[in-house]
Amino acid sequence: MIRSALHPRKLSLLLFCLLFIGISSTGAISIQAQTRAYVANTCADTVSVIDTDTNTVVATILVGRAPAQLAATPDGTRVYVANRGGSVSVIDTATNAVVSTIALNGATGIAITPDGARAYVGGIVAISVIDTNTKTVIATIPDNDVNLIAITPDGTRAFVTNNQGFSQAVVVLDTATNTLVDLIPVGFGPQGLAVTPDGSRLYVTTVGDRAIKVIDLATNTVIDSIPEIFGSMAVAISPDGARAYATFDLPHIVSVLDTSTNALVTNIHLTGGPLFLAVTPDGTRLYTTDSSFDFFEVNSVDVIDTATNTQVGVIHGFSCPEGIAITQLPPRTKDDCKNSGYQRFSALGFRNQGQCIAFGQRGPKP
Repeated sequence: MIRSALHPRKLSLLLFCLLFIGISSTGAISIQAQTRAYVANTCADTVSVIDTDTNTVVATILVGRAPAQLAATPDGTRVYVANRGGSVSVIDTATNAVVSTIALNGATGIAITPDGARAYVGGIVAISVIDTNTKTVIATIPDNDVNLIAITPDGTRAFVTNNQGFSQAVVVLDTATNTLVDLIPVGFGPQGLAVTPDGSRLYVTTVGDRAIKVIDLATNTVIDSIPEIFGSMAVAISPDGARAYATFDLPHIVSVLDTSTNALVTNIHLTGGPLFLAVTPDGTRLYTTDSSFDFFEVNSVDVIDTATNTQVGVIHGFSCPEGIAITQLPPRTKDDCKNSGYQRFSALGFRNQGQCIAFGQRGPKP
């Protein structure tokens, strides 16, 4: 009889170690959270979906007429598209299909509250508040020709710019009562706006004033004005709050600002003229839409490496691209959560693998 050279306990320990190593090795190559960029093709009534790992378009979704801006729910399961033609299209990110259409009197800017419960949509004569669970309009707030909307991280206030007449202020809304509570004078032609992750400041671009205004949200007053040669269209803040990025179509640049000093860090020169922009959740890439009239670079999306502040790619195949939203797709199956893979889904912040598996089994809301 041949006896094992190892004691049974030692053999069990060895097998356990081998199994642990196998699990750890598998975990090292486990499925990572997938990041997608959704781009509104205004001239084609579609939304393009970009895989940010490969920077290729992986899907094209027919939506309402003249899509303008987009916003993703915090859990990554839905993307809401504001269509100028008079509707909001709701995209399921698992299937890249429209699952709801909400009729409105025109739609331009859009933002979703941090808890994902409400969507604020700017229209021709009012801001509509949508309950994202029932997909119905639950309130309307009078405001003419809304341009863009931003919401504080705590969800208590919404900030609105509009194109009506000679607008020179940012509208402040109380989201608890859906009423106008303040007007912040910023100068002629406020356009893009973004709130810092800590909720302390609001950055607003002003086309007519040719400046980026920095607003202290504790007092709703302008505390800094960063002069520009050309008026910028849009602004975005890095996830860590350290940088602000502003687009300039005419000189084909993205300006990078240090938010601690509001000083210019650098100008990133692009092959095309950037309009709207979004930063990936990990902060490593910046994507800008380009609908300029350059012969070679019209209808593209530019990719910027934020570590080096250089353009690293151009993605073609769009039709008058405007708004862009970037989101991490949530886990859908147990396979997405295996081998500690849930830890890679930083946007959802699961505390353990069981939570991740439960989410995958439950699935997103219809």
